[in-house]
Amino acid sequence: MKKLILASFIAFVSATTFAQDKEVKKTERLSLGLKAGITFPAFAVSGGTTANDVTTSGLTSFYAGVLVNIPLGNILSIQPGVSLIGKGGSVKQSNVTTKTSPLYVEIPVNAVVGIEMGPGKVMIGAGPYYAFGVSGKVKVGDQAETDITFGTGATSTLKSTDWGVNFLLGYQLHNGIGLNVGYGVGLQNVQPDDSIKGTYKSGVFSAGISFLF
Repeated sequence: MKKLILASFIAFVSATTFAQDKEVKKTERLSLGLKAGITFPAFAVSGGTTANDVTTSGLTSFYAGVLVNIPLGNILSIQPGVSLIGKGGSVKQSNVTTKTSPLYVEIPVNAVVGIEMGPGKVMIGAGPYYAFGVSGKVKVGDQAETDITFGTGATSTLKSTDWGVNFLLGYQLHNGIGLNVGYGVGLQNVQPDDSIKGTYKSGVFSAGISFLF
């Protein structure tokens, strides 16, 4: 009986160790992932006399997308992806509040460093993104919402593209489940009317979950 118990214990330890090894390899192999969460976007307005009369505040939106984890060793990986993400913000000028809620298709390419800690890794990353507007709503004062128009000139709401840099921090379990927060810093002036002095740039704080298959 003692030999049977000892053999069972050894088999259990061996199976557990093997499973853990497989889980570790799952986070360090080429894999496809899903991600989703909430965003808190706001415009950063600066420059010009017009900007001095502007007060900005944030909105709440969402993001959802896919990513590819491409390991370059046990620590570093590259993670390109595609996301549908809510940006925009609320701007008050001359006592009139304009709420702009655009949706963009965003293509980020992040370099991510994973530091072993407990049953997973602390993930720290950054990288550029490029995005183009696909839809959204804008509400000016007490008027009814209207569709956002992307383009240039005084008749457009926003420029059709946005680009900048993403920063992220998270924790990824070896089984593929991850929790993360991030901040996207827009470097493009998304104000479409060149006659308006001052720049409007996107800023998006996000929090969400991810899963690597």
